[in-house]
Amino acid sequence: MDKPEADRPERYSELVAIHGKLDPLVNVDLTPEKRVKVTFTYGDLVEVRSVDVYRTVFELKTKLESMVKIPANRMRLFYVDQVMKAQYGPEEMLYPNKQLYRYNIRNGDEIIIDSKLNRFASTSSTTSSIRS
Repeated sequence: MDKPEADRPERYSELVAIHGKLDPLVNVDLTPEKRVKVTFTYGDLVEVRSVDVYRTVFELKTKLESMVKIPANRMRLFYVDQVMKAQYGPEEMLYPNKQLYRYNIRNGDEIIIDSKLNRFASTSSTTSSIRS
């Protein structure tokens, strides 16, 4: 116990005399890791990178611009939790100011990169074929 002796119950000293001073059973640290290794996938390109989980989604997109040659504002990211992917599938990372640790990202997880341009291009070609 980390309490001052005056605040401890009377029986505390008896128990310490009988059993000795015990160490804590477990040390639980629930703080998220600062850096994790994540697999980034963009089409056929697959790359494992170490990521600072205190970055925001927008900061991550900015870092990925050089890898995928897509501007951050034209990029969509999908988080795939390796443990929960069978139940939930990919989760779109919609909020640019959200820090990555809020997604509970762990080592071995995946982030899928997609271009907003691909979505708009397929939509416009579908629209033009409907008009024809």
